[in-house]
Amino acid sequence: MHVKVLCIFLAALRGKGTRPLTHDIAVGLLSLPDRIRGYGPVKEKAIKEAKVRYAQLAADLANLPPAPRQMAAE
Repeated sequence: MHVKVLCIFLAALRGKGTRPLTHDIAVGLLSLPDRIRGYGPVKEKAIKEAKVRYAQLAADLANLPPAPRQMAAE
């Protein structure tokens, strides 16, 4: 599960660069499998919540504001 989430994140990140905002999203995505615990209805509820959180994080990643331009030191 972690590898799949990481691959999705890396594919979405292409061209966006790494910065604190993308780092926070990455941590959120990679922590999703850790939230899924329990058996039966408890696990099913955790899966539904993880899917909702994934959708929120994916939307955040898709709608990142442009990275600030850095000026070269002279």
